[in-house]
Amino acid sequence: MSSVPRAREAAPGVACLTLSRLVNVALLDDGDGRWWLVDTGTRRHFDAIRRAADARFGTPPEAILLTHGRPDHAGSALALAAYWNVPVRVARAE
Repeated sequence: MSSVPRAREAAPGVACLTLSRLVNVALLDDGDGRWWLVDTGTRRHFDAIRRAADARFGTPPEAILLTHGRPDHAGSALALAAYWNVPVRVARAE
C-alpha cells in the first residue's frame, strides 16, 4: 500500500492536497471539528483522497463541495459521498 498523501497548509483552515500535476483538492476546516472537501479529482483519486482525509480528520466531511462538474473536479464525488454518507453540493447550473 502506498503512503498516505499529505495536504499542505495554504492558509489557516485551508489545506491543499495535490493529486497530480494538474489536479488539486482543498480541505476546509472550521477549527471546531467540522470540515468540507472542495472538489474530488478524477475517479482514480478516490483512494488517495479518502486516505488523506481519514488520516487528517478521522471523521466524514460535512459535505463535498464542487466548483463545477467536470470529471477532473467531480470524478470521485459520488464514490466519496457514498463512502462517507454525505451530500454533494454544486451550483444549480452544473
